[in-house]
Formats: sequence, C-alpha cells, structure tokens
Amino acid sequence: MEIIRIVEGSELGVKRTLEELGISRSTFYQWYGCYLTQGFEGLKPKVPKRKSFWNRIPEKQRQQVVEIALELTELSPRELAFHIMFIDKQNMGHVRGAPYHPQTQGKIERYHRTMKNIVKLENYFFPEVLKNKY
Repeated sequence: MEIIRIVEGSELGVKRTLEELGISRSTFYQWYGCYLTQGFEGLKPKVPKRKSFWNRIPEKQRQQVVEIALELTELSPRELAFHIMFIDKQNMGHVRGAPYHPQTQGKIERYHRTMKNIVKLENYFFPEVLKNKY
C-alpha cells in the first residue's frame, strides 16, 4: 500500500520511481491491479488453494473399488477390473484426447495404470485384511 502511494505521489515517472525502489514494473502493476479491483483486501497474502492431482483417484471412487472387492471376493483381479470398468461405462461417456497432443494420452494412460495398480497389484488374501486397511 505504501509503495503504491509513493509511486502515485512521485514527480518522477513510474518506471524511474520503481527502479529506485528496486521493484519490477510487472510486480507493481500486479499489486496495483489487485488494489484497484479489490481495495486493500486485494493486497493481503492469499492462502493457496488445495491442489488436485490428475493421477490421484478420487476417494469416492477408491471407496467404491474397495466395496466391490469386498463383495465379490471370488473374482480375480482381472475379473474385478472388468466388473468395475463395466459399471463405470454405464455412468461415463467416451473421452477422446486432443488431436496432435500426445501429452493428453499420457495422462489418461497414467490414470489407467494407477487404477490397475489399485485393483491388481494390491493383493489381499482375506477380506478382513482389506477391511482393516480401509
């Protein structure tokens, strides 16, 4: 707030005043924009928002996988994965990646590998072990 007042009240130009203060113009104009739109509250430090990760399975889906695995203990991991994918296809449309944008396909493949790891690689020989874990 004080820097904004110094720059506004300076007889020198904005560029020269900021050079003397050692502040870049882009930083000043970012602060100034926040001050003009939100007032003094816009200059307060912001609490970072919780970040979500593209390859993390949402807790709700994870819980569904565990519940289905507990209900259908006689199925192999592959059969269980097919059963879960069949249920998901009834609730979900087909998603295509952007053309000429292979990074998108990598993200989808990584998500599928993560799902497979949860279903296939975590072996539980008894339902009680799975119940105790979750």
